[in-house]
Amino acid sequence: MPAVLLRLHPPRSDFPDGATAAEERAMSRHAVWWQAMADEGQAIAVGPVLDPDGVWGLALVWADSETAALRLVEGDPVMTAGLGFRYTAIQMGGLILPGS
Repeated sequence: MPAVLLRLHPPRSDFPDGATAAEERAMSRHAVWWQAMADEGQAIAVGPVLDPDGVWGLALVWADSETAALRLVEGDPVMTAGLGFRYTAIQMGGLILPGS
């Protein structure tokens, strides 16, 4: 199955510094949600990218298309909380994985 890279864009450039209580609660639920996706085999890798230009989230998922990957994250608690987070998706051309 093809893979898609998802980039989670935070609600503002200085995030997570000064995160609100609502953002912190949503991020806690977000981590639990992604752990379940990994445990189910849907997510390959997930985590924050400590980019000096601003922290953002990365998720590498199994999905047939960018559209399918974006549908997948509609259930992410940071998305359902309506706090200004958004995802973009980029189709991967292939992956080198251990044992492949």
